[in-house]
Amino acid sequence: MMLSCWLHQARTFSYVLEWFAAECEAAGMRISTSKSEAMVLDLDRKRVACPLRVGGEVLPQVEEFKYLRVLFTSEGKMEA
Repeated sequence: MMLSCWLHQARTFSYVLEWFAAECEAAGMRISTSKSEAMVLDLDRKRVACPLRVGGEVLPQVEEFKYLRVLFTSEGKMEA
């Protein structure tokens, strides 16, 4: 049950991401895949692969990233 729910959510998010990319294209903009990354919040500490695509390119999945000098982790932690 949990896996089917997760798969549904992943497919839904992928669909929304593709829709957003298409809307950006229609407005003359594009998502820069070379500057984009994906991170799955993994509060149970089970590594889950969630390949997200934009324009046919898979975004790299990371365990942590820094934004505005704040480090975000896939375990849901933030460090300033």
